[in-house]
Amino acid sequence: MTFNAWQELGFAIRQARIGRGWNLEKLADKALGNGARKGYVGQVEKGLRNLSPETIDKFDQALSLPEEVVKAAHMAPPPDTSKPDEEKVDRDVERMLSRANKDEHAPQMGETLMIALAYEFAGGKYLDLQTAYVGLRKALEAAENIRKRGEMPSDNTGSQLNSVLAEVAKLNAEGELEKADGLFEAEERRMLKVHKAEQDRMDQQAKALLARRLDQDRLRNDPAAAADHMIRDLMRRAPAGGVWRATQDLLIEWRGRGETQGDPFDLRVALVLANRNLKRAKGSQKGAALSSLGSCRLALGERSSDTAYLEGAEKACRTALKTFSKSGDAENWSIIQSNLGSTLAKLGERATDLEKLRQAIVAHHAALSVCSKDKTPEDWASFQNNLGSALQGLGKRTDDPDLLQKAIAAHHAALSVRSKEKTPEDWATSQSNLGNALQEMGDRTNNPDLLQQAIDAHRTALTVRSKYKTPVNWANSNHNLAIALRSLARLENTPTVFDDAEAAYKNALTITTPENAPYHWADTIGGLGELALDRFAFDPDPKHLDQAEAYLSEAKSIMTTANEYLDDRCDDLLARITEARSSISGI
Repeated sequence: MTFNAWQELGFAIRQARIGRGWNLEKLADKALGNGARKGYVGQVEKGLRNLSPETIDKFDQALSLPEEVVKAAHMAPPPDTSKPDEEKVDRDVERMLSRANKDEHAPQMGETLMIALAYEFAGGKYLDLQTAYVGLRKALEAAENIRKRGEMPSDNTGSQLNSVLAEVAKLNAEGELEKADGLFEAEERRMLKVHKAEQDRMDQQAKALLARRLDQDRLRNDPAAAADHMIRDLMRRAPAGGVWRATQDLLIEWRGRGETQGDPFDLRVALVLANRNLKRAKGSQKGAALSSLGSCRLALGERSSDTAYLEGAEKACRTALKTFSKSGDAENWSIIQSNLGSTLAKLGERATDLEKLRQAIVAHHAALSVCSKDKTPEDWASFQNNLGSALQGLGKRTDDPDLLQKAIAAHHAALSVRSKEKTPEDWATSQSNLGNALQEMGDRTNNPDLLQQAIDAHRTALTVRSKYKTPVNWANSNHNLAIALRSLARLENTPTVFDDAEAAYKNALTITTPENAPYHWADTIGGLGELALDRFAFDPDPKHLDQAEAYLSEAKSIMTTANEYLDDRCDDLLARITEARSSISGI
């Protein structure tokens, strides 16, 4: 069956569906027994899928399709069934559409547009489904803005110059020259006011048009077009400080919003703006442009499964450092060093590269060497926080208590500046990072006081983080809280603390799934497995081993390719289960 014939089959299915007054969801339910598969049905109607004979018959039974179309479909070559990525996209689309339908804050557009947008974002290279859903929801909001756009303001300017000239001529004839000049003065002021109002009206129109164009660019998932439209608008307005400076401000705004909301489109717009500004940069601007490019690549790299963004961020930061000197521009030099350190830490964690983690620590120390708590407290606190995370990452992987103690000190230093009242999210981040470092140290020293401090720190972070406003951070805090609780329960054999740890893990799993965050999901499932194994140590019931093995085997399927450190940890725990079974059987 040719591609055109597949289109004919899809057209016949669509016509029959519309003739019955069914929407895509109803047809999916009638033909496939699952209304959630409406996205797949939409793809079939567009001729984008070849179908098995069984599936063709299901559509025929539901719709009574034309005999010649069904016959042609059955005579087609067998469909290609080796498309696991395509099946995953279908499942992701189903989940995203279901979530959008249940999301009371998400605009509800026509099903055709909803499905098209869901496939656009489900097919992107995003680290998790949560990020893809944010992109879908933002696109839906853009479509809603376009639908609701109103009329431009009407033109209310006019001219009375001719009447003024006639009156001036009359006054001159009467010798009232000063009065006549006064009329000119008054008319000039009036005209300036009118011209300003006209300019304001034109600027308002241009601003409204740009906003709707950006919505359209988001709807088309075209960040390059959005960036170019904003740069063109800057050129029209000729802002104070120049287009280059204004573009820098724009990319900082878009990157910040993208990081706060987890919106991949905003982050990609910021990256395009950074690339455009690097090409336009002259002289001393080049260093700042490279620094911005590195920050934008890092922001995307933290959310993408593609390490090319992080590798590009490292390259941009190292190149930027060549344009600044520690003595000549200490502030910019330190910021770039910190960004480089954060990039190296992410690369080191992804590949379990200890050397990258060591380089990250060196970079953060370099940033702090020219930064003062008194003069630049916010930067200093940020550098301390980043240093603490890098120290903890290396200390955890090398089992070095000295590094962990330094990590704890760095996070305490950051918290000496950050406060819940002034910077609540930064404060919560430092509390969470402090809890992680305390838990690692408490584990290695069997110190219940340190573990209790870790638990307190995570619970403190949760006073700011919420499931509704910051779901990912809330899930991460619950996951980290569960680890600290598990460590304390294992040390003191407290059943209620074991129960609290299990509840915290399961809280995290209400947000974290294999589809939207596979690595974090595997880590959380593995934690439940380790928790069950810990329970067995105090309650030698084989059911705990069965539960631990089931969790760890499930986690292992993702850990094998996701994280070398976690994969090795999973193997160690599975080996402990084997030993425990042997001890029970007396072998």
